[in-house]
Amino acid sequence: MEAPLTLRILYTYNIRGNLAWLPRLYTALEAHSHSEGIDRVIKVDLGDSCAGDVWHCAETEGRSALLALDAMGFTAARVSLSPA
Repeated sequence: MEAPLTLRILYTYNIRGNLAWLPRLYTALEAHSHSEGIDRVIKVDLGDSCAGDVWHCAETEGRSALLALDAMGFTAARVSLSPA
């Protein structure tokens, strides 16, 4: 019988387009992703990753958050452009 796999689910919420957070967030997520004993990691964003008053969110209608989250290895994201 095979040993069971260990799954870790990491999530973010309320990033609100703050690009300054992303390098540290990425580092923290990667550290948790490569912990010993973890076989699979799923990264998801639960929403509010963009804000209407942030220029890159407004100009791309929230797509800038998807690009950043995808580059960070997220599996799924709920992107909605919250009001300013």
